[in-house]
Amino acid sequence: TARLGRPTTCPFGHPIPGSGYVPPRDAIPVTRAPEDLDLIVDRIPEDDQAFLEYMVVNQLTPGQPVMVKEVAPYRGVVTLSCDGNDVVVGYDVGTRIWARPPDR
Repeated sequence: TARLGRPTTCPFGHPIPGSGYVPPRDAIPVTRAPEDLDLIVDRIPEDDQAFLEYMVVNQLTPGQPVMVKEVAPYRGVVTLSCDGNDVVVGYDVGTRIWARPPDR
């Protein structure tokens, strides 16, 4: 890991075992965030290659600013605004996209 600069998380925001990384205490799943709240993506699901490609193409990656536009469990979707584009994900996936307030 020295060659990589001793990262504490993988590129998708998940802690690397033994790195000592502690996730931000104020990170929450986007499904629990109020609408119109500006956040920073902290970590995203990494177990589905097609979904990862969707996230990367839509710039919804750790460190990226995002706004929660709509959380609609009754429709099964979460709509996020990222870099001026709406990104829609399933509600179940939204429970696995964690975000935190911007650094102040």
